[in-house]
Amino acid sequence: MWNFRKGGFYPPFLLTGGEPVLQITTTKPKYRTPPAMKRIRPSYRALTAAFVLASRFPLSAEPISDPGAEGPTETAPPAAAAPSDPAKVVFTVNGKPITQGEIDTYFQTRYGQQATQLPPDQMEAFKSHAMESVRKEITMRTLLVQNADAEKIESDAAEVDSNIEKIKANAPEGVSLDDFLKNFGMTEAKLRTELADEVRINKLIEKHTSEVAKPDEAAVKAFYDENPDSFAKPESVAARHILIGTAEGDDEAAKKAKLAEAEKVRAELLEKKGENFAALATEHSTCPSKAEGGKLGSFGRGQMVPEFEKAAFEQKVGDIGSIVETQFGYHIIVVDEHAEGGKVSLEEAKEDIASHLAEQAQGEAVKAYMEGLEASAKIEDAK
Repeated sequence: MWNFRKGGFYPPFLLTGGEPVLQITTTKPKYRTPPAMKRIRPSYRALTAAFVLASRFPLSAEPISDPGAEGPTETAPPAAAAPSDPAKVVFTVNGKPITQGEIDTYFQTRYGQQATQLPPDQMEAFKSHAMESVRKEITMRTLLVQNADAEKIESDAAEVDSNIEKIKANAPEGVSLDDFLKNFGMTEAKLRTELADEVRINKLIEKHTSEVAKPDEAAVKAFYDENPDSFAKPESVAARHILIGTAEGDDEAAKKAKLAEAEKVRAELLEKKGENFAALATEHSTCPSKAEGGKLGSFGRGQMVPEFEKAAFEQKVGDIGSIVETQFGYHIIVVDEHAEGGKVSLEEAKEDIASHLAEQAQGEAVKAYMEGLEASAKIEDAK
């Protein structure tokens, strides 16, 4: 969907440098789960999946820089770190030793891909920051496995096999699972152990959070009443347009010629009562939306430049509008739908609210359970 915004005329591009990629939206707006109700994913799932699925879902990393630096400077590559002893015990969790080798393998699996993309001068700061997370995650995973052992919770071989097949399917074509796993310091045997532990941990968590009460109707209604802004439906229109674009360097004669072209196109539309809109958009429009017959999808107020917004929201549905001039050229607009603003009803929203509240309660129960494990554990640095 092209957006004629105040700051520029552009579709919803990913403006990350280089050539943006056009995404044209042609669907009607639907009720979306409001920000206040975004799904809460229980933290244990992220924790247990991190080790074994990092290759499938690499985390994005932002360069870590010195906040006191005044600007980019030339930095010599750091000297190679002395090799560490993989057998060295770094800390213990309830007496279980955690070795440097385990930490390095976890780091490689969890953050290795990111690390290879950083410049050498940022590597040390990144690794120092990441190692804090690595220690926390290894500690919590160890505690969960220990408690799964204590409660004699078994794995499920079929589920492990299924997850192995999914990982194989995500490996690059022609690359064996063994070769794929080598990139993350893993073997298939180690992967199977980790996946089996993940299954056991999930069962453990579900066992200790299964008694979380589901929200009742009163709780659902209270959430709805307390978050009115989350259920507002803004006014919107769905429109098509044909743009006869102007360029920054156009003189008055060039602009006059383009206006004449827009008037000619509009006359042809009026003659055929708009039945030829898609064909004329394909032939004449300079907007990429011409590939979709000029469709812009749906948009609300404040998304387009003022001239375009005013025309789109004031036009009658189905009318072939007068020519609208903006800084981008001459537009011929047809509005297909005009949805008045309003509020999502409780009936529409109650299922989403109930799911949100249930997941929120489970997430809090998971957090409390894991904090309790950590509080009662004996975690010591090696001497």
